[in-house]
Amino acid sequence: MKDRENHHEIRRFNSATVSKRILVTGGAGFMGSAFVRYLLQKDIEKVVTLDLLTYAGNLENIKEVLEDPRHHFVHGDICNGPLIEELLRTHQIEAIVHFAAESHV
Repeated sequence: MKDRENHHEIRRFNSATVSKRILVTGGAGFMGSAFVRYLLQKDIEKVVTLDLLTYAGNLENIKEVLEDPRHHFVHGDICNGPLIEELLRTHQIEAIVHFAAESHV
């Protein structure tokens, strides 16, 4: 029997129903940067990219959107709670998409 409390619905991304102010963590990495570029092709009000720029993140991945007035890049750590709170408040973030990660293989 399926546990209804732990059921998660997966929906296709639709810019008509998505939040208009989004924080993307790890947004200068391979997958995160592709998502940031994708978002900025849609009807999005604000995309805030947060990345620590370790070995996995590179500003070259998002260079084409750095001048977009709807985009704001922040060099920072997702573990910095006060920074996250400030970003959520300052940019009135409605959704967070999390790509920040470190792989050790």
